[in-house]
Amino acid sequence: MPVRKQVGKKAAWAGEVGVNLSPVALVLGVGGEEDITIIISNPQKKKISFADIRFSFDKNILEMKSFAINMSVFSGGETDELGNDTGSGQIVVYNTTQNLTDSEMITVGVLKIKAKSAGASNLAIIKDQSQVVIENPGSDDLEVMVASSQDGRYVVGGEISPGKVVVKLDPPTAGKGVNQEFDVELKVESGSFKIGFMQLVLNFDSDKLQIVKFIPNPGVFSADGFSDEDQILAAAGGVAKLFALNLGDNLAAGNFTAGKIKLKGTAAGTASLDIGVNQDSYFAGLEATEPKMFYIEAGQNGSYTFTTSRTVPVLNFKIKFQGIDTKRADQKVAVIVKKAAGITKTYTDIPVSADSSGVYLGSVVLADFTAGDKVNVFIKGPKHLAKKFCQNNQTGRCGEDSAGIALSAGENNLDFSKLVLEAGDLPNPNEDNQQDGVVNSVDFSLIESRVGKVDSASLSVADLNLDGIVNWGDAGLLLNTLGTKYEDEY
Repeated sequence: MPVRKQVGKKAAWAGEVGVNLSPVALVLGVGGEEDITIIISNPQKKKISFADIRFSFDKNILEMKSFAINMSVFSGGETDELGNDTGSGQIVVYNTTQNLTDSEMITVGVLKIKAKSAGASNLAIIKDQSQVVIENPGSDDLEVMVASSQDGRYVVGGEISPGKVVVKLDPPTAGKGVNQEFDVELKVESGSFKIGFMQLVLNFDSDKLQIVKFIPNPGVFSADGFSDEDQILAAAGGVAKLFALNLGDNLAAGNFTAGKIKLKGTAAGTASLDIGVNQDSYFAGLEATEPKMFYIEAGQNGSYTFTTSRTVPVLNFKIKFQGIDTKRADQKVAVIVKKAAGITKTYTDIPVSADSSGVYLGSVVLADFTAGDKVNVFIKGPKHLAKKFCQNNQTGRCGEDSAGIALSAGENNLDFSKLVLEAGDLPNPNEDNQQDGVVNSVDFSLIESRVGKVDSASLSVADLNLDGIVNWGDAGLLLNTLGTKYEDEY
């Protein structure tokens, strides 16, 4: 095999090289083809003149179609031993010139694979049979064994079916400082479907939010589980793609945490993070013993607020809507903050998202207030009377002379969920969908005239428990509130 000069004996060397595949995980339809880039990891930036890379795969599931050498780095090679008859292949590349590459990551070339039949195949680098040759000025070049590898797993199946998997962000809302990193967990609900592979597309406001990293849960995905760091860090236009896989046989099912997404706010304001439920986001695995692929059925999106000042208070709050004790659709509320003998500020359309017990979480930056201010907080739901909160973990109504909540610089985490927002103050379509702050016969008639309806217009007015139908259960919630009738004044 030609090399730039005579190769000496294997040498003890303090450094190491690795061979990685990118992407390390894909789902293909039968007959589909994909390009896999082979990369040499060269952390000490040695000049490399030769590489002999051995690999194995399941020849019944995958076919190695061709390999295109990166001719900007290597001058030639041998790529006709791809192993389709045996499942063990070999790629050889070399550079016979004086112009050797010493980059930290060196692209060897592109391997085109083709899916032959349904199933899953690893594409594994055989480290103890692979080697590279590095320049050793003043002596023979050194032959170095491959010390590490990022192997791949490629799943072949039929058509991807809709539904089956639900994905949520936890927490769905938060208030943070600009340039402050924080973690959001990726929660998965898969029922009996056992998951071995995840491809997840995230859409986000790239002018305010950066996706720093995805860390797969090692208890769910194997040690070789992987997120494509290059795609995340280079994500442009507010789209990023995450991968994770399990190379073993113990696949997760039911409700579990897939991993953590590390986020960072890059500018002041509120940024959305939406889970793509289109055909680009899917899971692959086993339904019973049969390989299956499913699109994401639903996703709980995120909304995160950032402030440039560490002294500006951020209110992270929990609330509970009357009649809701399970996960329901995201809502928007008004947050009214009143300073004793001072200003009153109303923040409208603040998004809130529910956890599995029906507790809603929201966040708002209190840019008009400072640390040390004592305030009372009023929260008004979309079909609810406004409720006054004057302390954390409040269980009863505030007194007239309540001192209020002392705000701290930065995050203020307050739980208002022990005192429910009473339902019944409905948005009246005859009054431009305005609420009037009182529950009475007008509100009851709005429900009564819509009982049994499931259209979006009727639900937006009268579905108090958010179960997807207007019925007498909603009317019962309103009747309970008639005893209160009026909302807390602000």
